[in-house]
Amino acid sequence: MNKQKYISELSSYLKCLPPSEREVVLGDYEEHFANALYCSRDEEEIVRSLGTPKLVAKEIIAQYRLQEATHSPTLNRITKATLAIAGIGIFNIVPVLIPFAISLLVVVSMYVIAGLLLASPLIMLIQNGVSWNLLFDFFWILGLVGVGLLLVIGLNKMITWYYNQVLRYLRYSIRKWGRNI
Repeated sequence: MNKQKYISELSSYLKCLPPSEREVVLGDYEEHFANALYCSRDEEEIVRSLGTPKLVAKEIIAQYRLQEATHSPTLNRITKATLAIAGIGIFNIVPVLIPFAISLLVVVSMYVIAGLLLASPLIMLIQNGVSWNLLFDFFWILGLVGVGLLLVIGLNKMITWYYNQVLRYLRYSIRKWGRNI
């Protein structure tokens, strides 16, 4: 494979990146080829040392997604970063995707529990109908709603910590299981 074919394939795999970011990356690889050719290395040797364009593109996209999630952490961006890092290789699925899925399941479960606690008055009203028993359960309902509110407030504070921990783990994972790009 020669330089033009390599750069062309790499460009096609990097279509999901913004055009400005793609141009920077491709410029870096053009420069890498130019420097290596200047040092009397042939193009095929350079291509072998870089790795396949598909793998290089996966690693670049993973780095980009991780950087994007670090600058503006949202669940969508963190999920994209996690999937990109897990997609680098088969060995990344178990140590990256499974812990993320389990931790996300725990967080979502806690939000569901908080929602059910907040909806407990409505649930008890549907279950028992309007009756005098509702007055006897008033403090019980009030306590459930209070616990639900406290849980929602705590979860909203905790979500920032959760995002930071996931991003920290993703940075660790890309250092440990990815190649240096």
